[in-house]
Amino acid sequence: STLLAADEKPAPSLQDRLKAAALDSKTFTLVVEFTVKPESIAKMEKLMLEAYTQTNKEPGCKLYDVHRNPEQPGKYVFLERFDGLKGLEAHLATQYTKDLLAGFGTESSEPPKIMVLDQMK
Repeated sequence: STLLAADEKPAPSLQDRLKAAALDSKTFTLVVEFTVKPESIAKMEKLMLEAYTQTNKEPGCKLYDVHRNPEQPGKYVFLERFDGLKGLEAHLATQYTKDLLAGFGTESSEPPKIMVLDQMK
């Protein structure tokens, strides 16, 4: 657990952020940036590609793309689009996603940056 100062509040969960943005019942996009430790790149790319293959088969997934930065080895960006919070929660419940998140938990050099986007049409 993370220690917080007396006046600090824990960051809201992704699910809470989606609800606050009124995106829990409509399609939304996530842009997720990760930085992987140099010694963990091969291990994590294997997990990323497995998640890519499986996630794109999920009924609640509209888009799941994994990108790496060729100018900065170890930097990755995921573009993810889910059909509401139920689609995301089904994705988070899969073993391949749990394996990937566990890997990022131990093999990342910094916390992920997650941007929540609402399509403008």
